[in-house]
Amino acid sequence: MSDIDRNMVKGAILTIGNFDGVHVGHRKLIDTVIRYACREKKTSVLYTFSPHPHQVLFPERQHRLLYSIKKNKSLLQGLGLDHLIVEPFTSDFSKLSPEEFIEKYIVGFMQPTFIVVGYNFRFGIGSAGSIPLLEKLKKKHNFRLKIVPPVKRKGLIVSSSAIKKAILSGHWDLVSAFLGRFFSITGLVVKGEGRGKALGFPTINLKVEDSILLPMDGVYIARVRKENQYFQAVVNIGQTPTFFPNCLKKIEVHLIGRNEQWRDKECEVEMVEYIRPEYKFSDSQALIHQINKDVVQAQLRLEQIR
Repeated sequence: MSDIDRNMVKGAILTIGNFDGVHVGHRKLIDTVIRYACREKKTSVLYTFSPHPHQVLFPERQHRLLYSIKKNKSLLQGLGLDHLIVEPFTSDFSKLSPEEFIEKYIVGFMQPTFIVVGYNFRFGIGSAGSIPLLEKLKKKHNFRLKIVPPVKRKGLIVSSSAIKKAILSGHWDLVSAFLGRFFSITGLVVKGEGRGKALGFPTINLKVEDSILLPMDGVYIARVRKENQYFQAVVNIGQTPTFFPNCLKKIEVHLIGRNEQWRDKECEVEMVEYIRPEYKFSDSQALIHQINKDVVQAQLRLEQIR
Protein backbone atom coordinates (compact mmCIF):
# COMPACT_ATOMS: atom_id res chain seq x y z
CA MET A 1 0.00 0.00 0.00
CA SER A 2 1.12 3.55 -0.69
CA ASP A 3 2.79 5.34 2.22
CA ILE A 4 0.01 7.96 2.22
CA ASP A 5 -1.48 8.67 5.66
CA ARG A 6 -4.68 6.64 5.93
CA ASN A 7 -6.32 9.47 7.87
CA MET A 8 -6.06 11.63 4.74
CA VAL A 9 -8.16 9.20 2.69
CA LYS A 10 -10.51 7.72 5.29
CA GLY A 11 -14.12 7.91 4.09
CA ALA A 12 -13.00 8.90 0.58
CA ILE A 13 -14.92 8.87 -2.67
CA LEU A 14 -12.80 6.38 -4.61
CA THR A 15 -12.22 5.09 -8.11
CA ILE A 16 -10.02 2.11 -9.00
CA GLY A 17 -8.40 1.09 -12.27
CA ASN A 18 -5.39 1.15 -14.61
CA PHE A 19 -6.25 4.40 -16.45
CA ASP A 20 -3.74 3.87 -19.29
CA GLY A 21 -4.08 6.86 -21.60
CA VAL A 22 -6.47 8.80 -19.33
CA HIS A 23 -9.08 8.79 -22.11
CA VAL A 24 -12.56 10.35 -22.11
CA GLY A 25 -14.04 7.26 -20.43
CA HIS A 26 -11.53 7.54 -17.60
CA ARG A 27 -12.26 11.22 -17.25
CA LYS A 28 -15.98 10.48 -16.91
CA LEU A 29 -15.13 8.25 -13.92
CA ILE A 30 -12.85 10.88 -12.42
CA ASP A 31 -15.35 13.70 -12.96
CA THR A 32 -17.98 11.58 -11.19
CA VAL A 33 -15.66 11.01 -8.23
CA ILE A 34 -14.84 14.71 -7.91
CA ARG A 35 -18.50 15.71 -8.20
CA TYR A 36 -19.56 13.23 -5.52
CA ALA A 37 -16.67 14.28 -3.27
CA CYS A 38 -17.75 17.93 -3.50
CA ARG A 39 -21.35 17.01 -2.80
CA GLU A 40 -20.48 14.79 0.18
CA LYS A 41 -17.65 17.05 1.40
CA LYS A 42 -15.25 14.10 1.20
CA THR A 43 -11.78 13.48 -0.24
CA SER A 44 -11.50 12.33 -3.87
CA VAL A 45 -9.04 9.47 -4.43
CA LEU A 46 -7.86 7.52 -7.47
CA TYR A 47 -6.26 4.13 -6.81
CA THR A 48 -4.16 2.63 -9.59
CA PHE A 49 -1.30 0.19 -10.16
CA SER A 50 2.29 0.20 -11.39
CA PRO A 51 3.53 -1.57 -13.37
CA HIS A 52 0.46 -2.38 -15.46
CA PRO A 53 -0.93 -5.75 -14.29
CA HIS A 54 -0.55 -7.31 -17.76
CA GLN A 55 3.19 -6.59 -17.68
CA VAL A 56 3.51 -8.68 -14.52
CA LEU A 57 1.01 -11.42 -15.36
CA PHE A 58 1.89 -11.90 -19.04
CA PRO A 59 5.49 -10.72 -19.60
CA GLU A 60 5.80 -12.85 -22.72
CA ARG A 61 3.13 -10.76 -24.46
CA GLN A 62 5.24 -7.57 -24.21
CA HIS A 63 2.21 -5.49 -23.28
CA ARG A 64 2.50 -1.98 -24.70
CA LEU A 65 1.21 1.15 -22.95
CA LEU A 66 -0.27 4.30 -24.44
CA TYR A 67 1.80 6.45 -22.10
CA SER A 68 4.71 6.04 -19.74
CA ILE A 69 3.99 5.81 -16.02
CA LYS A 70 5.41 9.33 -15.64
CA LYS A 71 3.18 10.79 -18.36
CA ASN A 72 0.07 8.98 -17.17
CA LYS A 73 0.64 10.13 -13.60
CA SER A 74 1.11 13.72 -14.79
CA LEU A 75 -2.20 13.61 -16.69
CA LEU A 76 -4.05 12.17 -13.68
CA GLN A 77 -2.58 14.74 -11.31
CA GLY A 78 -3.89 17.52 -13.50
CA LEU A 79 -7.54 16.51 -13.20
CA GLY A 80 -8.35 17.93 -9.77
CA LEU A 81 -8.24 14.81 -7.58
CA ASP A 82 -7.22 15.20 -3.96
CA HIS A 83 -5.04 12.08 -3.87
CA LEU A 84 -3.49 9.61 -6.30
CA ILE A 85 -2.46 6.25 -4.83
CA VAL A 86 -0.16 4.08 -6.96
CA GLU A 87 -0.10 0.49 -5.71
CA PRO A 88 3.01 -1.57 -6.60
CA PHE A 89 1.63 -4.48 -8.63
CA THR A 90 3.63 -7.61 -7.80
CA SER A 91 3.19 -11.32 -8.37
CA ASP A 92 2.10 -11.75 -4.74
CA PHE A 93 -0.38 -8.88 -5.01
CA SER A 94 -1.88 -10.48 -8.13
CA LYS A 95 -2.79 -13.58 -6.11
CA LEU A 96 -5.19 -11.76 -3.82
CA SER A 97 -8.75 -13.01 -4.03
CA PRO A 98 -11.36 -10.39 -4.96
CA GLU A 99 -12.62 -10.38 -1.37
CA GLU A 100 -9.09 -10.02 0.08
CA PHE A 101 -8.34 -7.10 -2.22
CA ILE A 102 -11.46 -5.17 -1.23
CA GLU A 103 -11.33 -6.04 2.45
CA LYS A 104 -7.60 -5.48 3.05
CA TYR A 105 -6.54 -2.85 0.53
CA ILE A 106 -9.69 -0.84 -0.03
CA VAL A 107 -11.99 -1.08 2.98
CA GLY A 108 -9.24 -1.91 5.48
CA PHE A 109 -7.15 1.09 4.50
CA MET A 110 -9.60 3.74 3.31
CA GLN A 111 -13.07 2.78 4.49
CA PRO A 112 -14.49 4.54 1.42
CA THR A 113 -17.88 6.19 1.56
CA PHE A 114 -18.41 5.67 -2.15
CA ILE A 115 -16.68 3.58 -4.83
CA VAL A 116 -17.05 4.65 -8.46
CA VAL A 117 -16.02 2.13 -11.16
CA GLY A 118 -16.61 1.48 -14.82
CA TYR A 119 -19.19 -0.95 -16.20
CA ASN A 120 -16.51 -3.58 -17.00
CA PHE A 121 -14.51 -3.34 -13.76
CA ARG A 122 -12.78 -6.58 -12.68
CA PHE A 123 -10.57 -7.22 -9.67
CA GLY A 124 -8.71 -9.94 -7.77
CA ILE A 125 -6.85 -13.03 -8.95
CA GLY A 126 -7.62 -13.95 -12.54
CA SER A 127 -9.99 -10.95 -12.74
CA ALA A 128 -12.48 -13.12 -10.86
CA GLY A 129 -14.11 -10.16 -9.13
CA SER A 130 -17.09 -8.71 -10.97
CA ILE A 131 -19.69 -5.97 -10.55
CA PRO A 132 -22.24 -8.40 -9.00
CA LEU A 133 -19.63 -9.41 -6.39
CA LEU A 134 -18.86 -5.76 -5.68
CA GLU A 135 -22.61 -5.19 -5.17
CA LYS A 136 -22.54 -7.91 -2.48
CA LEU A 137 -19.40 -6.53 -0.85
CA LYS A 138 -20.85 -3.02 -0.61
CA LYS A 139 -23.61 -4.35 1.66
CA LYS A 140 -21.12 -6.22 3.82
CA HIS A 141 -18.74 -3.26 4.17
CA ASN A 142 -21.26 -0.43 4.11
CA PHE A 143 -20.07 1.64 1.15
CA ARG A 144 -22.12 2.99 -1.72
CA LEU A 145 -21.39 2.03 -5.31
CA LYS A 146 -21.72 3.90 -8.59
CA ILE A 147 -21.30 2.05 -11.89
CA VAL A 148 -20.44 4.39 -14.75
CA PRO A 149 -21.78 3.20 -18.13
CA PRO A 150 -19.55 3.04 -21.23
CA VAL A 151 -18.64 6.29 -22.94
CA LYS A 152 -19.04 6.32 -26.71
CA ARG A 153 -17.45 8.41 -29.43
CA LYS A 154 -18.35 8.10 -33.10
CA GLY A 155 -20.70 5.26 -32.13
CA LEU A 156 -17.93 3.15 -30.55
CA ILE A 157 -17.16 2.32 -26.91
CA VAL A 158 -14.04 4.11 -25.69
CA SER A 159 -11.34 1.93 -24.12
CA SER A 160 -7.54 1.79 -23.97
CA SER A 161 -7.52 -1.30 -26.17
CA ALA A 162 -9.75 0.41 -28.76
CA ILE A 163 -7.34 3.36 -28.83
CA LYS A 164 -4.40 1.02 -29.40
CA LYS A 165 -6.18 -0.65 -32.31
CA ALA A 166 -6.96 2.74 -33.84
CA ILE A 167 -3.32 3.85 -33.49
CA LEU A 168 -1.99 0.68 -35.10
CA SER A 169 -4.48 0.88 -37.97
CA GLY A 170 -4.00 4.61 -38.60
CA HIS A 171 -7.50 5.79 -37.63
CA TRP A 172 -6.36 9.07 -36.10
CA ASP A 173 -9.80 10.63 -36.03
CA LEU A 174 -10.83 7.87 -33.62
CA VAL A 175 -7.63 8.19 -31.57
CA SER A 176 -8.19 11.91 -30.95
CA ALA A 177 -11.91 11.43 -30.30
CA PHE A 178 -11.28 8.62 -27.77
CA LEU A 179 -8.46 10.43 -25.96
CA GLY A 180 -10.04 13.88 -26.09
CA ARG A 181 -6.62 15.18 -27.20
CA PHE A 182 -3.91 14.33 -29.71
CA PHE A 183 -1.98 11.15 -28.94
CA SER A 184 1.59 12.01 -28.01
CA ILE A 185 4.95 10.28 -27.85
CA THR A 186 7.49 11.46 -25.29
CA GLY A 187 11.13 10.60 -25.73
CA LEU A 188 14.74 11.56 -25.25
CA VAL A 189 16.50 13.31 -28.13
CA VAL A 190 19.48 11.18 -29.24
CA LYS A 191 22.16 11.47 -31.92
CA GLY A 192 21.10 10.45 -35.44
CA GLU A 193 23.04 9.83 -38.66
CA GLY A 194 22.62 13.41 -39.90
CA ARG A 195 20.95 12.22 -43.11
CA GLY A 196 18.03 14.64 -42.79
CA LYS A 197 20.34 17.63 -42.33
CA ALA A 198 22.28 16.66 -45.49
CA LEU A 199 18.98 16.68 -47.41
CA GLY A 200 18.03 20.10 -46.06
CA PHE A 201 15.55 18.75 -43.49
CA PRO A 202 17.36 18.42 -40.15
CA THR A 203 15.69 16.08 -37.68
CA ILE A 204 15.70 15.32 -34.01
CA ASN A 205 15.70 11.61 -33.25
CA LEU A 206 13.67 10.25 -30.35
CA LYS A 207 14.39 7.30 -28.11
CA VAL A 208 11.17 6.06 -26.50
CA GLU A 209 10.67 3.60 -23.64
CA ASP A 210 10.38 0.02 -24.91
CA SER A 211 7.01 -0.42 -23.18
CA ILE A 212 5.32 2.39 -25.18
CA LEU A 213 3.09 1.61 -28.15
CA LEU A 214 4.34 3.20 -31.39
CA PRO A 215 2.13 4.04 -34.37
CA MET A 216 2.42 2.09 -37.60
CA ASP A 217 5.27 3.08 -39.89
CA GLY A 218 4.67 6.16 -42.00
CA VAL A 219 4.83 9.93 -42.21
CA TYR A 220 2.78 12.10 -39.86
CA ILE A 221 1.78 15.70 -39.26
CA ALA A 222 2.74 16.61 -35.71
CA ARG A 223 3.31 19.31 -33.14
CA VAL A 224 6.33 19.17 -30.87
CA ARG A 225 5.87 20.45 -27.34
CA LYS A 226 8.91 21.50 -25.37
CA GLU A 227 8.81 23.70 -22.28
CA ASN A 228 5.28 24.91 -23.12
CA GLN A 229 6.21 25.93 -26.67
CA TYR A 230 4.76 24.28 -29.78
CA PHE A 231 6.69 23.69 -33.00
CA GLN A 232 5.22 22.52 -36.31
CA ALA A 233 6.67 19.21 -37.44
CA VAL A 234 6.67 16.29 -39.85
CA VAL A 235 7.48 12.91 -38.29
CA ASN A 236 8.78 9.77 -39.95
CA ILE A 237 8.33 6.51 -38.07
CA GLY A 238 9.97 3.48 -39.62
CA GLN A 239 13.13 2.24 -41.26
CA THR A 240 14.05 5.03 -43.74
CA PRO A 241 13.97 2.51 -46.63
CA THR A 242 15.58 4.83 -49.20
CA PHE A 243 18.88 4.73 -47.29
CA PHE A 244 18.72 2.06 -44.60
CA PRO A 245 16.39 -0.81 -45.54
CA ASN A 246 15.82 -3.40 -42.80
CA CYS A 247 17.21 -1.21 -40.01
CA LEU A 248 15.58 -0.82 -36.59
CA LYS A 249 12.48 1.38 -36.30
CA LYS A 250 13.31 5.06 -35.82
CA ILE A 251 11.36 8.17 -34.87
CA GLU A 252 12.70 11.15 -36.84
CA VAL A 253 11.13 14.57 -36.28
CA HIS A 254 11.66 17.47 -38.68
CA LEU A 255 10.84 20.79 -37.03
CA ILE A 256 9.53 22.90 -39.88
CA GLY A 257 11.69 25.96 -40.48
CA ARG A 258 13.96 25.25 -37.52
CA ASN A 259 17.23 23.50 -36.74
CA GLU A 260 17.13 22.82 -33.00
CA GLN A 261 19.82 20.98 -31.07
CA TRP A 262 18.04 19.31 -28.15
CA ARG A 263 20.44 16.46 -27.53
CA ASP A 264 19.70 14.59 -24.30
CA LYS A 265 16.58 16.69 -23.72
CA GLU A 266 13.07 15.28 -23.39
CA CYS A 267 10.33 16.45 -25.73
CA GLU A 268 6.77 15.46 -26.53
CA VAL A 269 5.47 14.89 -30.05
CA GLU A 270 1.71 15.24 -30.58
CA MET A 271 0.62 13.07 -33.50
CA VAL A 272 -1.99 15.07 -35.38
CA GLU A 273 -2.62 13.18 -38.60
CA TYR A 274 -1.25 10.38 -40.78
CA ILE A 275 -0.05 11.53 -44.21
CA ARG A 276 1.29 8.51 -46.08
CA PRO A 277 3.26 5.26 -45.78
CA GLU A 278 7.04 5.16 -46.05
CA TYR A 279 8.31 4.89 -49.61
CA LYS A 280 11.63 3.78 -51.02
CA PHE A 281 12.57 6.56 -53.46
CA SER A 282 14.75 6.16 -56.53
CA ASP A 283 17.15 8.92 -55.46
CA SER A 284 17.64 11.80 -53.00
CA GLN A 285 15.95 14.37 -55.24
CA ALA A 286 12.74 12.36 -55.41
CA LEU A 287 12.78 12.10 -51.60
CA ILE A 288 13.39 15.85 -51.19
CA HIS A 289 10.49 16.61 -53.54
CA GLN A 290 8.15 14.41 -51.49
CA ILE A 291 9.30 15.85 -48.15
CA ASN A 292 8.58 19.35 -49.44
CA LYS A 293 5.05 18.23 -50.27
CA ASP A 294 4.71 16.68 -46.79
CA VAL A 295 5.86 19.94 -45.16
CA VAL A 296 3.33 22.04 -47.10
CA GLN A 297 0.53 19.61 -46.18
CA ALA A 298 1.57 19.74 -42.53
CA GLN A 299 1.67 23.54 -42.45
CA LEU A 300 -1.81 23.81 -43.94
CA ARG A 301 -3.24 21.33 -41.43
CA LEU A 302 -1.47 22.81 -38.41
CA GLU A 303 -2.66 26.31 -39.24
CA GLN A 304 -6.19 25.00 -38.64
CA ILE A 305 -5.47 24.01 -35.02
CA ARG A 306 -3.45 26.99 -33.79
